[in-house]
Amino acid sequence: MLTESQDNFYMFDLPDSPRSLGDLVGLGFRLIRKNWKFVISIFLVPSLIFSLAMAGVEFCFVHWAGAQSMDVNWFVIHMAAGFALAIIMIACQWEIALRSCAYIRCVLNSEIAYEDCYAYARRRQWPVMVVYGVSFLFPVLVLVVWMVLFLLTINLGKFGLIGKVLAIFFGFLEGLSFVAAFSFTMLYTALCFVSISEAEVSAREALSNGYQLSISALPRGLSYVCLLAASIFILTLPLYMPVILLGIWEGYVQGRMEDIQFPLYLRALEAASSCAINIISLGVALSGVTFYFRDVKMRRQGLDILEAMKR
Repeated sequence: MLTESQDNFYMFDLPDSPRSLGDLVGLGFRLIRKNWKFVISIFLVPSLIFSLAMAGVEFCFVHWAGAQSMDVNWFVIHMAAGFALAIIMIACQWEIALRSCAYIRCVLNSEIAYEDCYAYARRRQWPVMVVYGVSFLFPVLVLVVWMVLFLLTINLGKFGLIGKVLAIFFGFLEGLSFVAAFSFTMLYTALCFVSISEAEVSAREALSNGYQLSISALPRGLSYVCLLAASIFILTLPLYMPVILLGIWEGYVQGRMEDIQFPLYLRALEAASSCAINIISLGVALSGVTFYFRDVKMRRQGLDILEAMKR
């Protein structure tokens, strides 16, 4: 059943019993389909500014490198512009984090109005940002560690046939372990963020709660993260296909693929598609992990029984 809040957010009657992984993903997509205007209204401005700032940073680097000049003034101008745009990107991520917290509270029916949910996020912005920062640093740490392992494994190929066989073997194992480790970081940090958004707990308590919930059903959680990520990828891939096809066309027209000078319209289209993909991915991911958070609490902590007793 759906009910409409005063902010035109169609709230579900939250599931009162555990669901399958496919049902949880389906609920997340259904919620976004019913609330796509609401999701766009809250995430459009910071996402669009972030995409434009990112495109600006890329342009500054490409423009400086393309000039092939070591002039100090030229370098300082480009680096100063890139640094200013990077500050704007951080500010946009800060705002996206607060709005994500407010959106999760909307999904959980914590308040009737979005303004009340956002006021909660703004009031508790520091612990929210600590958890949000961990959600960036933890996956990046995993990427760096496994990147180093991959580079070391590739170097094994220099030691003859045995080295090549070992490189293939260890590379396969590292690929599997990377998928498992990266999926765990996404599961853990997502549950931590939902925990800090749900109730007034400290950042340390939210990190602890996320860990307990993530390891309580680890294989199921990793499967859910992979299923949710694959579903989002399939949904958003068509939005980026025009950029890919036009990029290939520009490379064909210009006669070189290694050093394409992308025209302005293609960069604008790339920023627009990135903004749309970010909004859709963020909305589906937040909805999906929020439903999974409740599902784990029902399975491991009897949340459905406690709610039934309250009713």
